[in-house]
Amino acid sequence: MKTFKTFYASFAFICLGLVPISAMGQSMPHTFTANSAARASEMNANFTYLLERFSGIRETTVNCGNSGTGSGINTAIQNGYNSIVINGICKENIKLDGTEENIPRLLKLRGANNDASQDKIIDNSSYTEHVLTFSHAGGLLVTIDNLTISGGDRGITTWMNVNLLIRNSKVEGYKNRGITLQGNSVMQGENLTIDGSYSGATTEEQGLRMWGGAVAHIAENLTITNNQNYGLYIKSLSLFSSSANITLTGNGRAIDVDRASFLSHSNITISGSTDKAINVAQGLFKSNNTTITNTPGNNFNSWMSNIYIKNLTATGDGSTDKALMAFNKSVGSLYSLSISNSGGDGLQFYNSDIAIDNLTSSNNKGNGLDADMSRIEIMNSVISGNEDDGIDIGNGSSLSVKSSTISSNLDDGIAVRTGSYANIRDSTTISNNTDDGIRVSEGSILEIENSTITGKAGEKAIIGYNNSTLILTESSSGTTLISTTNANAIYLINSFGEIRDGVTVTSDTTGIGLIMNSSLRIVEGATVNGAISGGWRSTIDIENASTISSPILCDSGTQTILIIDNATSQGKTIGNTCIKIAR
Repeated sequence: MKTFKTFYASFAFICLGLVPISAMGQSMPHTFTANSAARASEMNANFTYLLERFSGIRETTVNCGNSGTGSGINTAIQNGYNSIVINGICKENIKLDGTEENIPRLLKLRGANNDASQDKIIDNSSYTEHVLTFSHAGGLLVTIDNLTISGGDRGITTWMNVNLLIRNSKVEGYKNRGITLQGNSVMQGENLTIDGSYSGATTEEQGLRMWGGAVAHIAENLTITNNQNYGLYIKSLSLFSSSANITLTGNGRAIDVDRASFLSHSNITISGSTDKAINVAQGLFKSNNTTITNTPGNNFNSWMSNIYIKNLTATGDGSTDKALMAFNKSVGSLYSLSISNSGGDGLQFYNSDIAIDNLTSSNNKGNGLDADMSRIEIMNSVISGNEDDGIDIGNGSSLSVKSSTISSNLDDGIAVRTGSYANIRDSTTISNNTDDGIRVSEGSILEIENSTITGKAGEKAIIGYNNSTLILTESSSGTTLISTTNANAIYLINSFGEIRDGVTVTSDTTGIGLIMNSSLRIVEGATVNGAISGGWRSTIDIENASTISSPILCDSGTQTILIIDNATSQGKTIGNTCIKIAR
């Protein structure tokens, strides 16, 4: 019967016969020749090496000192260690290339002091190489814990199926890239800082760059600062997701998504970007709880993208005439947005389809919201204090406004232009805008239901001109009120208006005025308080049982046609120049 030691020796020799020496790292602790004697201690040492080498973790500590001149990490890897504790500041560049033989499939790099400021790996190439490079690894897992990676042309680069777990660490002092994930590489970050404040960095400097199907998930805090180009760049079918706080400060562009996806379920804080804070091109962007400050121009820009944003606050610096949020050929939903102090429009849409719930757009130097060739639905929102229109839509756009307030804008409350359609309903209030409450022009259509439109003193509540159409009605849940003082509540120029049952139009002067081939129909059950004035070949059709409290006036020589029920005309002053047709 063999002894236990003899079993060890036999097993070791079997391993020596089956496994090439080259596959075991640099060398076995002890080698033997034919007919040589083998001590039990030597065999045990070989067995321990094989066990560590092929069954899991083999750990060692590298002491580099604090001067930044020490090394030993590469030597430890070459000697077969896959878990390396780094004590001090090691100056060397580490490269693992899976096309070469004998690289580990697991590599752990950990700071000895659990403090990234004390334990570092710094560049030894004068900014020409990457500090850490892992490529073609076929499933290599690299963990970096409590370390600072400093310098290099790039800090960390992965290529082709590398898995990177980086925790409680910092990447700093790089010339071009902090971390680059490429070729289907995967990263999980926990308490990671990427600092691009190196004074010798190029203008193409980026903090975290992802492309070629790379995937990154942030499980705990991510901070990216002071990169001249992009803080976070996600490109070419890559995916970035986060369930933790993200802070991006002082980057040229904080986030750029290019034919890729960005998903965040936690807080994003962006400040001090010099370009667009967030840019999305042909991508998917979804975020929750975003704050953007101290960024000129577009704080958010999308092109041909799917956008889903909840709880975003963007405060511009008013320095440029660009919209704070711009959407081009995009679709999506926006919930709970606060947009203010833009140097141009608050929100701008072109050829887009967007639903908006709970928007505040205020104190912008342009329009609160501007849309061309777009379909926009707004509800539960406040648009006020903007230096141009509250809402401006044109070029075949469609607008729905529900349960919202549009007030105190320095031009029109809502402008509907160039063949567009607007539906105002569900207790929406439009009031105190410096110019007209609603302006409808150039073949556009306005429908109002169960809402209140109040013109500022001396200004019209609603004006329609150039072949536009106004339809005013009540609903089962409320009434529609159109009013102003010292001006027409409704004014039509070469346009058509219909005031239906349950609508009240009020002015202390002329309730409704129309000229230049305009046509007005007042349906049974409507009420007009204030004179109705027709001119320039217009037509007024008033159905019986409508309430007309003031005279119906026709301007001299204008050939206004008045179609009226006899009962309606009783007690009213009708201009002599009206061409009256009794129904």
